[in-house]
Amino acid sequence: MKGKRFKTLALFTADPWDSAMPVIRVRAPAQYAGVEILQGNHSDAIDSSVLSRCDGIVIQRDFPRFPGCEGLVNQARAKRIPVIYECDDMILETPKDHISHPVFIDVLYKILRTMAQADLVVASTRALA
Repeated sequence: MKGKRFKTLALFTADPWDSAMPVIRVRAPAQYAGVEILQGNHSDAIDSSVLSRCDGIVIQRDFPRFPGCEGLVNQARAKRIPVIYECDDMILETPKDHISHPVFIDVLYKILRTMAQADLVVASTRALA
């Protein structure tokens, strides 16, 4: 993927479309770079039709919690569409006393599997990388 220039990416996020996570981490930087971002899901409803209109997909943070994520990754890989996993926190090392620990621990395997299957994993800092 080195040197790959994306024109259109489909974003799959567990967060509301207009909330900080998708906007600050993906949508705003993409707009600045002239990359179109397609909404790939509405809550847990995955719109796989976007695969025919994008040249890459971004799976954000804990989106792998949704049942259709594994199938989505398989479809993208079958169509040779690069899969990018994006995360901006230490989701794999959430402390036991953190409010989100029970949520993340239940989907940890799915997140790790998605990361392993991705063509690229993007983190916001060197420490996270």
